[in-house]
Amino acid sequence: MASPASDGEAVTTGDAVSAGFTELERQQQLLASCTRLYRQLEEHFSSLERGLNARSDSLRHKRRVAEARASRSLNELRRRELSIDGSVSRAVDHLDELAVSVGGEPCTGSIPHDAAGVAQILRALCARMDSATFFRFVVARR
Repeated sequence: MASPASDGEAVTTGDAVSAGFTELERQQQLLASCTRLYRQLEEHFSSLERGLNARSDSLRHKRRVAEARASRSLNELRRRELSIDGSVSRAVDHLDELAVSVGGEPCTGSIPHDAAGVAQILRALCARMDSATFFRFVVARR
C-alpha cells in the first residue's frame, strides 16, 4: 500500500496540476482577448489609412482641377491682353476718323500713337474712372 505521505503528495500534485491548467486556461483566454483586440485595432487603423488615402486622392484631384482652371484663366487673360492693343489702335483710329469728319485734324502730338503712350493714357483714364463703370465699359466692349 501507499504510504500516507505519498497520498498527500498526490493530492498536492493533483491540486497543483489543476491550478496550473486553470492558470493556463486563463492565460489562453487573455491571449485570445489580446489577439481579438489587436485585430480590431489593426482593422481600425487600416480603415483610417484608407480614409486618409481617399481624402489625399480627392485633394490631389481638386488641386489638379484648380491648377487647370487657373491655367485656362491665365491663358484667357493673356489672350485678352493681346487683343487690347488691337482694340486700342482701332479706337484711336476711330477717334481720328471722327475728328476728321467733324472738321478737325487727327489727334497728333497730344496723344501719342505708340504703345507706351497709349498705355499711359489708358492708365490715367482708369485711375480717373470708378471701377464699376470701367468694368461695365470693358465687359460691353470685349
